[in-house]
Amino acid sequence: MKNLKLLFLVVIGSILTLSSCKKEQKEVAPSTEPIDIIYVSDLYNPNIDELQTFFDEGYNIIDGNVGIGHIDSLYDLHYLSNVISITGSVMIMGNENLVSLEGLDNLTSIGSTFIIQHDSLLSNLNGLSKLESIGGDFLIQNNYSLSNLDGLSNLKTVGNKLSIESNPTLNSIAGLSNLQTVDSTIKIYNNFSLTNLEGLEGLQSINRLIIELNFHLTNLNGLSNLESVRYFLIRGNNNLTSLNGPNNLKSIGIELFIQSNSALINLDGLSNLQYTGNLLIQSNSALADIEGLNNLESVGWDFQILYNSSLINLDGLNNLESVGEHLIISDNQNLFDLCGIQNVLTLDGVGYGPSIMNNGYNPTTDDIIAGNCSQ
Repeated sequence: MKNLKLLFLVVIGSILTLSSCKKEQKEVAPSTEPIDIIYVSDLYNPNIDELQTFFDEGYNIIDGNVGIGHIDSLYDLHYLSNVISITGSVMIMGNENLVSLEGLDNLTSIGSTFIIQHDSLLSNLNGLSKLESIGGDFLIQNNYSLSNLDGLSNLKTVGNKLSIESNPTLNSIAGLSNLQTVDSTIKIYNNFSLTNLEGLEGLQSINRLIIELNFHLTNLNGLSNLESVRYFLIRGNNNLTSLNGPNNLKSIGIELFIQSNSALINLDGLSNLQYTGNLLIQSNSALADIEGLNNLESVGWDFQILYNSSLINLDGLNNLESVGEHLIISDNQNLFDLCGIQNVLTLDGVGYGPSIMNNGYNPTTDDIIAGNCSQ
């Protein structure tokens, strides 16, 4: 009997011990790590029912491309509010009633191209506040109500081209203030209301920079930290009076074109520029002097000054020492003082010699070297 009682106590003790262990296991807090629910396909032109199903399934990663286009009943993007990453491209195009990108608030990365285009009621990019990187092009084009880019405050990297084009009411790009890298081209084209480039202060180097046909642009403020560009085009900005902004720019690897900026009066914002490959200054009808080029030492290939009807002297070129191929000064009708190129001609620094014609005064090379360089 004693043995049976002892066995009974052992069994009861074991059961209580197991029960206690199970209870302790149940009390362990569940993991708080989010579970990735991956949509492995393209989400291309879905209807509202399909978007609702996508939302209900809780997908937070899209391994594919997203195309949201021409959905008249779409007012925002709340159906995508779970998504944190998209590996492919995102195209939001031609949605006539889309007024907000809210719903993309958790999106941090896009693997390839991002296009926001022809969304006529979209007035801002709020909803993209967590977006940090875009692997390919970023195109913001033809959005007629878009007034600012403030929703892009965390964007740091664009893997290829950034194009801000034909947004007629866009008056500020300050929302790009954290942008640090654009691997290929920045194109700011035909934005009628844009007055400056504030928001690009994070950029130190750009491959190609195109500033063209921005009617109300008055200066280039926003490029204050830019030190090098390979290709720089400033063309057709009718109210651009000053190039103030890229005052730390030292080198332009391939080309600098300054063309058809009818209100531009000087080049003072280029005061630290020392080298450029090709340089073209053409058809800037109010340009009176080029003294802003006073630190320019070398032009790698061609240097052309053409059709600047208000230009009266070349004094900003006194420190120029070499032009690799052609120096062409032509059709500047009020240019009577060419003494600014005396130094480079004295050094025999122009590869194929100068070509000077159809200006107010057209001295020969020998005249300029001898000091007979103005009238």
